[in-house]
Amino acid sequence: MYGAPAGVYDPSMAAPPGYGAPAGGYDPSMGAPPGYAGQGFDPYGPPPMGGPMGPPMGPPMGMDPMQAQAQAEAELQMLEAKKKEKEDKRKEKEIQHMTHQMRTGSRNQTDNEGCAMILCMWGILNGLLWAVALLGDSWWTKVWHGMSVDKLTITVGLFNMNVQLQCQDRVDVKLCMAMQKYAEHDGGNWAIKEIGEEMCKGYAKSCPTMDRMYNAGFIPLFILPAAAALEVICVLLLYFYWKGKPTSLVRNLASKSGMAAPFIGGIGFVGWFIYSPYMQELPRFWAGEGGDKEFANSSLFGMKEAFTLPMGWCTGTLLLVWMSSAIRFFVQFTLPFHINEPDPYNMNESARLLQEADKMYSEAEQMLNEGKA
Repeated sequence: MYGAPAGVYDPSMAAPPGYGAPAGGYDPSMGAPPGYAGQGFDPYGPPPMGGPMGPPMGPPMGMDPMQAQAQAEAELQMLEAKKKEKEDKRKEKEIQHMTHQMRTGSRNQTDNEGCAMILCMWGILNGLLWAVALLGDSWWTKVWHGMSVDKLTITVGLFNMNVQLQCQDRVDVKLCMAMQKYAEHDGGNWAIKEIGEEMCKGYAKSCPTMDRMYNAGFIPLFILPAAAALEVICVLLLYFYWKGKPTSLVRNLASKSGMAAPFIGGIGFVGWFIYSPYMQELPRFWAGEGGDKEFANSSLFGMKEAFTLPMGWCTGTLLLVWMSSAIRFFVQFTLPFHINEPDPYNMNESARLLQEADKMYSEAEQMLNEGKA
């Protein structure tokens, strides 16, 4: 019979014996093999990126675990030692900086205190000068000349007056004779009240002027001692602030007293200057007693005022002490605060600086003791 040779597979026949999927092998009719991830998958390669890497590797091959642990501890101690060394250097720099600031603050405090003592002596001198001006009678001076009058000098104080007259030999000596009466009285020295009464008797129109001249003297008489007292109070408060109890209340009172002294003193001088009458009327009043006022007012032969510096030494002293007191106040106002003055807002930088310095010194001492131990 025709047929396939022996040992040849005929598809029309059933599967030969033993034909099929091997035990445990891959069957195409089944799904993808377990663990298949797609094209390029290598079941024996490393795990995908991002997956678990497995347990950490142990010590190197051939090294004792105890030896590896000792080496790690030594490296850790070395790192800690380096860190501590850097920290010690940083704290040492900070301590040096704090020490420098404390020394600088101490020097500044000493300088400020010395400046305050100079201001105190300056204030005492100003107080004396405010009072010295009241002791003299040379406040304002005027000089005239005219027909038969070579030189007429009148010096006015607060309550006294001095009249000096130099006459010329002329045909008409009426002006000189009218004024000679006042120049010959006690060497030309008059009390303003006394000369006012004498002038009122001879020329009634002069009474209001002389009353104003007398009353004007009371203005500086009462105000200038107040300025001197404020100057002294300022000195006492300033000294107490720097040598006693440095509080903001004492400092503010000292500043206000120092500011009030030149202000009050200036009012005393300006008040006298404004209230006092014009002195150029005096020789005309004296000429008016003899009926020659019109002649004294003549532009050709009458009394003419000579150009001179009208300020006497008393007003010059007042001007000097007024400027001195104002400058002293501005110097005092710009003086720094006392280092121990309490801060009402708890923002005292000096106190915080001292606290931080004490804290750093304590920490440095503790670290030194631990290093020795």
